[in-house]
Parts: sequence; structure tokens; C-alpha cells
Amino acid sequence: MVALGGDKLLLASTTPFIRNAACWAKCDLTSAAVGLTRGSTMVTTHGGVLVSPRHVLTVSHYAPHTLYAHDVLTWVSQSNQVVTGTVAAVAELPRVAPLYPDVQVAILEEPVFDVSFAKIMPADWRDWFPLMPGLPEDLWYSMYAAAANTRLYRRPVITLDQERKALLADVLASDWAYWGMMQGGPPAAAGRLQFYEAGVPGDCGHPTYMVINGVPVLVNVTAGWGGGTQLADYITEINALMATLSESIAESYPYGPDTFQLTTVDLSGFEKVL
Repeated sequence: MVALGGDKLLLASTTPFIRNAACWAKCDLTSAAVGLTRGSTMVTTHGGVLVSPRHVLTVSHYAPHTLYAHDVLTWVSQSNQVVTGTVAAVAELPRVAPLYPDVQVAILEEPVFDVSFAKIMPADWRDWFPLMPGLPEDLWYSMYAAAANTRLYRRPVITLDQERKALLADVLASDWAYWGMMQGGPPAAAGRLQFYEAGVPGDCGHPTYMVINGVPVLVNVTAGWGGGTQLADYITEINALMATLSESIAESYPYGPDTFQLTTVDLSGFEKVL
């Protein structure tokens, strides 16, 4: 997935939007929004990722919302077709802690069919990933990096930021902090480390993907410090919000109600570890 000599930028231009052929990440990342316009202002610090032809996931901790009705999101297809979607309504998962679960769902006025939407892990994803014995070598991380939350330890993920860069990180822990968050950090491998950057304020809401069989699978949207809510643990709740939003706007937009729900990646070709 890494092309030697490639660079981090997803886009070669933003006026107009053109994808960067030299970007190291060669998988289909078109589900990630590359632009957000609010009124006449372009906002780069609020990310969003398409998870159905009509639904976008981001974080909810911006006050009072991250996305608002009438916001316009922009995506760019792999063939550089620019497509936009206007937010019709939003809803958030109720939180039990300041950054957990940190998920907002937005519904667009009409579906977007010209770019890919992201799949997520199935609810039983842990059946395919063994618990890893012992503690990680990162001593600073050992306070919460017990064997019980190292299922995905050191697996590489692609995380996007507000500067529209594709960055590499390693998963340092999963199932920690309320048993439903995933935390990323600097890669151990020097070859991957050159594509890593620490998160900064404003990166929140941008997607993190794990590549499985060449497909970028959405695992979280950044809540802060390289981590976020494990979306696969909230499939039922997110699907319910998607359905509620669809019903709430059915009479306001000509497309009418839809039945779009989250799509999970098929792991059945792999051997379970349980």
C-alpha cells in the first residue's frame, strides 16, 4: 500500500479538487470528504466520512454539533469527478464520557452515488483477532495496555487529517477506556514512521481505516490524540440513528425515505481464532 517516493497529500489541487496521483495510499479513500462549506466559508477542521450513499459519520464533541443542516460536503472520485452533498439533519449517540462514544450521524438531502462509501468491521470482529500476550514495549503506554486490550496491537491503519493528508499509524490499544475505544500512535517500523504525524486540534472527525484485502475499512473517526470510538461496537445504535434521520426528513426532500444502513466487511474468508 506504500509507494516508495510517494507523498502524504490526498489532493494535488483544491481549486479545482484533483486527487494526487503521487499519494502513497493507493486504495480507494473516496469515502472521506475533502471539503466542507458552511455558508460561504470553507471549513477544513471538521472531517466526515460517507458510510452509505446518504449518511455521513463524524464526531459529536464540537459544541453543539460538528455538522449542521445546510453544510455542503465535497468528495472527489478516483477519476477526479467532484461531487457534493448537502446535510439535511444530524443526530448524535448519547455519551457516557466526554469523548465516548463520540459519534455524530448526518443525513444528506439526496444520496451520493459517484464515490465509494466506507464499510466497517462486523460486530463480532474480535473473533478474527487473537488476544496478544504480555504488555507492549511502549512503557509509557503500559498503564492501560494490558493483554485484554491488545487485540489489534501494532496493526497499521490509515488516518486522515484536516490538511487532507493520508497518514500511517499503528494501533496501540483497542477495547480500552470504557472498553470501546481504539488508540493509535507512531509506527514501530521505520518505513511506516515517515508517513506518521501526531494528531493536532482540528483533526477530529476525520476517518481512520484498516486495510483488509485492499479495502479500506472504517474503524473510527478521530476523537482526539490518535484515537476514537470503535464503530463496530455501535452498529445497532448507528443504524437506528440512520433510520430515524431518514424518517424525520422524508416529507421535506423529494428523495423520500430510504433504508440505507451500515455495511460490514466480509471476514468469512479468514479463519476465526476462537
